[in-house]
Amino acid sequence: MDDAFLLYLDFKASFINTTRLFNSKQVTMKTKITTLFLLLCLISPSVLYGQRERGEGLEQIAKKAFDIGDYPKAIEAYSTLIKRTNGIKYYFERGKSYRKAKMNNEALADFNTVISKMNSDASFLQFLSTEYNPYNWRGWIKLEMKDYYGGVYDFTQSINLNNSNNNIIYSCEGRGMCYYNQNMLKEANEDFSKVISLDPNRLNSLRWRASLLFQEEKYSEAINDYLKIIDLEPNGHKIYNDLGVCYIRLKNYQQAYIQYKKASDLAPEVSLYYGNAAMCLAYMNKFDEAYNSINKAIELDSLSYYAYFQKARIFSLNGKRNDAYKNLNRAFSKGLKEPEVFERNLNDFRLIKNDPEFKSLLDRNNIKINLDKTLASDNQQLQKVSTEIVSPKVVSDAQVDVDINIPNNPTKYPYRFALIIGNEDYSSFQRDLNSEVNVEFAERDARIFKEYAVNVFGVPEENIIFMINARSIEMDRAISKINLLSKNTQGKAELIFYYAGHGFPDEITKEPYVIPVDVSAKDLKYAFKLSEIYKELTEFPNQRVTVFLDACFSGGARNQGLLTARGVKVKPKDNMLTGNIVVYTATSEDQSALPYKDKKHGLFTYFLLKKLKESQGNITYKELSDYLKEQVSVKSILVNEKEQQSQTYNSPVVQNSWGDWHVK
Repeated sequence: MDDAFLLYLDFKASFINTTRLFNSKQVTMKTKITTLFLLLCLISPSVLYGQRERGEGLEQIAKKAFDIGDYPKAIEAYSTLIKRTNGIKYYFERGKSYRKAKMNNEALADFNTVISKMNSDASFLQFLSTEYNPYNWRGWIKLEMKDYYGGVYDFTQSINLNNSNNNIIYSCEGRGMCYYNQNMLKEANEDFSKVISLDPNRLNSLRWRASLLFQEEKYSEAINDYLKIIDLEPNGHKIYNDLGVCYIRLKNYQQAYIQYKKASDLAPEVSLYYGNAAMCLAYMNKFDEAYNSINKAIELDSLSYYAYFQKARIFSLNGKRNDAYKNLNRAFSKGLKEPEVFERNLNDFRLIKNDPEFKSLLDRNNIKINLDKTLASDNQQLQKVSTEIVSPKVVSDAQVDVDINIPNNPTKYPYRFALIIGNEDYSSFQRDLNSEVNVEFAERDARIFKEYAVNVFGVPEENIIFMINARSIEMDRAISKINLLSKNTQGKAELIFYYAGHGFPDEITKEPYVIPVDVSAKDLKYAFKLSEIYKELTEFPNQRVTVFLDACFSGGARNQGLLTARGVKVKPKDNMLTGNIVVYTATSEDQSALPYKDKKHGLFTYFLLKKLKESQGNITYKELSDYLKEQVSVKSILVNEKEQQSQTYNSPVVQNSWGDWHVK
């Protein structure tokens, strides 16, 4: 029965009773007046309430309750509207309210109703969007309820129903999480990558993609995502820790230590970060510092087994057998029982792992691992790993002079922009290549040059486009982006382009190309002509463009593929350079640009950074050019026994002025 009709009956009964009261001669006038007053008090709010609760008034109450987070009130109001109208829209809104109230079963029932009715309700179809998409909402519920197969179905239906970018972002992200939880990593990667292509700053998808890349042991790619996350969320200490783990897996202990140190600086109460930093120091043969760091970890969490386990590993690496056993026993007493913890770190115990005592210790604590098989695997790599841990070169890696104590220019130039690319790992992206074709130290070159771009050139960090192991589509977008920055700054832009990596010349024209990591030298149509890059950089008026090339433009035949030398034949044609541009190259004519192995950099990049550090940026372009020509040519003969001469080129427009330009 209609609520308004029931209200009418109540009023009618009250009115009849009041009339009888007034007609009674046995009731005093005072009682009659009091009764009339009470009746009016009853009628007024009831009428007003009835008006407010009917039609649009009730819908507005429901919406307001939802917006302020009063979901029980919203559910009650939408339930009343459903009773009165059975409208599909109200089922949808109540489903949203149930979902927000964490009543997933009830929400699921409402969205099921909406989906069963929606095709027959034309008025609802017009509301379909990201917000009004029952498949999307139901997909997230199924994801939370761990119905991953059902979630994939719903998110796919959501995309089919509404292919707007906003809906694709939400649906692909949810579907990617469902795929990930089913260990369908390829499909998950595709979905997260789709989201990131539409919204490069989508933190959730970046985190998920980084995690799956790590799981696939694609550590360099995972690092790229973690660095993007840090750019968006610089105070996220857990991300620095995850980044450190990636560097550990790549055996880049110095970079791993830097990340763990940042994590502990941001969250000094977290024991794990000090323990992880201690392991890096041990791998770099810095045992005194390692002990200080691991003792700090134990001080923060003396009840956890893991810090004692790490301390045992450090003692073993340092040749202290008894102390290693002592801390292993402490770790077991604190609850260590996971076999995989030993399997993953067994090589750290190579000092003791052949001991009968070690095997007995594992047996007593029910650690069941195939020790013989693991030992065989370790023995194949023992010499390599041992060298990486104790080699003096690893120790000196932390002390490369140009990587530390970088001068700091407090002045930042808002119209300075930099595109920095370090393409090192080609073999991971092209299965027909082996690791020998990778460009040694290119990633390190780019990362350290970025520090100089910020601290010496004065480029604001947000003005830097930074890429490691860039693919063709990513490089294309980056070059277009810096071109647009130049276009939209009304001639005020100062552009810096730095590239370390492979290149290759066209077989006929010999014109050099820059090679993305996913492009074969046999298929240059997906690579980038240097002349086209110069053209993009100078297409619009600007103050100046500076190019640094420590790159390989190898002149061999195509069937030789990419070579390990960094560069040859980079002299631009006379008509290639236009506008306010200066180009510094690693080589002259057909020489190779080689690494400086003792300094962990390309030879050209090392001396570029060295002069920037020594001068603190107080240097002209001509002075920098003269220094590079002299130092690179002399040092190349001494360390590589080959000639290599850095060259500087400029456009005719700046023929008489470029030499007086200053770095800062």
